[in-house]
Amino acid sequence: LFPPREPQRDSYSVFGAKFTSVVLEDLQENAVSPQAIENIAALHRSIKALKTKTGRSFSDVCVRTADGCTLHPLAYAFEDEDPVLSAQFLLRYPNLVFSDLVVDNALVFGGVVMQESKKDKNGNGPIESARAVRVFYLLEQSDEAERFAARAESM
Repeated sequence: LFPPREPQRDSYSVFGAKFTSVVLEDLQENAVSPQAIENIAALHRSIKALKTKTGRSFSDVCVRTADGCTLHPLAYAFEDEDPVLSAQFLLRYPNLVFSDLVVDNALVFGGVVMQESKKDKNGNGPIESARAVRVFYLLEQSDEAERFAARAESM
């Protein structure tokens, strides 16, 4: 995992939250292939299962809502029983637009090849392939969250 070390340069501010992230690069240059999605989902589950020396996990130190931890929609797809099926609806670039919700996927996918003929009027379109995927984990402002990030970084 990669917690930002220079907050002025690397910040991803969500209501004052901290974050850590994992970047996965596929050497075959398709980090959104079905096999890659399965691998990312397995890694996501491993990260969520990590515990600090005091036994706290991601769910203990995440930025919370009434429904649980705040995650990027793609991370929710990784938790699904069939992450490949769930993720396919979220693989749009640079933005995923759903009704009045806009999700900036430019922060998530790198080295993107799009299906040019299927772009919408705003230039958003389905991702054909991506070289890398970045999964964000929003953390509360606490010493325990710092310990979780340090533990995750040592994976």
